[in-house]
Amino acid sequence: MRHYLIILFFSTVVCSSDVSSNVDVVQEDVKVVRAGEDVNLTCSSSALLQSTKAWFKQTADGRFIQIVSLYLSQQPSWNKDFEKMSRFNVIKGDDDFNLTILQTKPSDSGIYYCVVASYYSIGMGAGTRLIYEAAHTTLQQSLIDTLHPGDSVNLQCSI
Repeated sequence: MRHYLIILFFSTVVCSSDVSSNVDVVQEDVKVVRAGEDVNLTCSSSALLQSTKAWFKQTADGRFIQIVSLYLSQQPSWNKDFEKMSRFNVIKGDDDFNLTILQTKPSDSGIYYCVVASYYSIGMGAGTRLIYEAAHTTLQQSLIDTLHPGDSVNLQCSI
């Protein structure tokens, strides 16, 4: 809840101030990942000397969950639920703040947003939709010789 208030505060300051410098945040639109694969969600923004960066996940029911935040070059501050999973990691560069998810699961599906804030400026990416693709199923059919009307046939299907 505290993080929502911080973002609300920054948004209010930005909207009410006469600051023309916006923070441009660029994210990929869609990432498709198969069961168990690792995925890297990228976030790049204009270089800011003093900035706070964060990743949020929007769930299927519309809720926003903060995953991680980072101020300057300090250690990332993780949401306790994501910290316990240890499948999530962040890589920070001067202009980027990437989120890596290891061994993806169906529950990782959702829209991930990158937020960058600095003094009177705040930027939020358009979001990266993470689509979890289940393992492909293969349909196998037996080859059958020529059939005539009235012939009996056994059908088998294996998945």
